[in-house]
Amino acid sequence: YARKEEHNKSLLLKNKEVTIAKDKALKAAKAKENFLSTMSHELRTPMNAIIGITNILLDENKCDNQKIHLNNLKFSSKGLLHVINEVLDFSKIEAAKLQIIKKEFNLQENLDCLINSLRYGSANNNLKVIQDQQLAGLKHLVFGDNKRVNQILTNLLGNAIKFTSEGCIVLRTKIEENTDNRVQIVFEVEDPGIGIPSDKLESIFESFSQVNNEINRIHQGTGLGLALCKKIVLSLEGEIFLTSEENKGSTFFIEIDKKYFK
Repeated sequence: YARKEEHNKSLLLKNKEVTIAKDKALKAAKAKENFLSTMSHELRTPMNAIIGITNILLDENKCDNQKIHLNNLKFSSKGLLHVINEVLDFSKIEAAKLQIIKKEFNLQENLDCLINSLRYGSANNNLKVIQDQQLAGLKHLVFGDNKRVNQILTNLLGNAIKFTSEGCIVLRTKIEENTDNRVQIVFEVEDPGIGIPSDKLESIFESFSQVNNEINRIHQGTGLGLALCKKIVLSLEGEIFLTSEENKGSTFFIEIDKKYFK
């Protein structure tokens, strides 16, 4: 009985230590979440002001040399704002606070606007961004979160543009299933870029994962883009996967669950 009592005391002590460690870990996670959320919000306000003032100066300034510098400032500011938004969205997903707002929207028009904004924003004349809409059977508006769909596709297309020096990037959209009140859509983003090594395919959707650190330092990035895409797709109850070959390009596939479309 004495040995049993001693053993029970030891177990109680260990349980207490585990509980204390768990509480500390939860507090640390909450502190990290609050810090990332607060800092992202605080940084976005001055960054939006910088971009706004830069636009005003561009409208008012007639000097070509200064316009070059202002456009560079605007480009860098938008890049930094994109990083801030990624961190903020990632922290929201980690805290299970990302909102999915569903509404009716025209998918074809939405994709046209998305491609045009990316096409005209690219300064690489050797690179084309096109789309292949296979949506002839889609006779109605779709019901879903177009903002999150755009966020996923913008991230994937942005990566394709970043890591492709020349050629043609294609956004392909297909109907997987179409009934009277539901439709399942498959998006494909195909590029002839640097591709992803086979040993990176399993980890490419992990947080802070980089295919090539040297190239990524040149283009600047957090390594959160694909991880963020996957988490958003999962929050839409969809799937994301890819095929890729190094130095030959990659194709990302996104299937959005049919209950998010009407």
